Amino acid sequence: MDRLGWRTITATHERAAIAAISDLQVEAVLIDAAHPATSADLVYDLRNACQPRRLPVILVADTPAYEIPAGWDMVLSSKAHPHQIMLRLEHMVRANVAEEEYDLRRETFADLKMPSLESLGLGAGLRILSVGDPDPAFLGLMNTLRLQGAEVTAAFSSYSAFDYLHETEFDTVVLWGGATPA
Repeated sequence: MDRLGWRTITATHERAAIAAISDLQVEAVLIDAAHPATSADLVYDLRNACQPRRLPVILVADTPAYEIPAGWDMVLSSKAHPHQIMLRLEHMVRANVAEEEYDLRRETFADLKMPSLESLGLGAGLRILSVGDPDPAFLGLMNTLRLQGAEVTAAFSSYSAFDYLHETEFDTVVLWGGATPA
């Protein structure tokens, strides 16, 4: 990880790990599943040590099981390529920073006695514009997103997509590639 630009610290005891997290700008924690102190309690203690920041805690294991134990953010194989680990870490750190930013914005709204983000409709389902042919993958994704509360609008050509974009606000646009250009 050091060769890929990540500064690493190794702590062989849980107290040393908690001290490092409290004192240093640790962005993520990788814990070997074989370490005797590996537990949900350790994850809880590590997260408390870095409050109010969020800390991704990742279990590194030799087992082929892909179930994530309660309290952990992710499980990686100990045989994973360092670049794969680095990309996963970057993703987890960015996601945690985004969550911290969201929490800070909510606190700012409350401090300024402004309406909450949820009352502004920002907590409602996503508005998604999907552009492309209605293939089975699109239909499956659309149904899944609708079950999760998203509002999905389908545009089967770029012309209708531009019309929708001028009439309605969307949170995101999904472009489907395929044999027919969107």
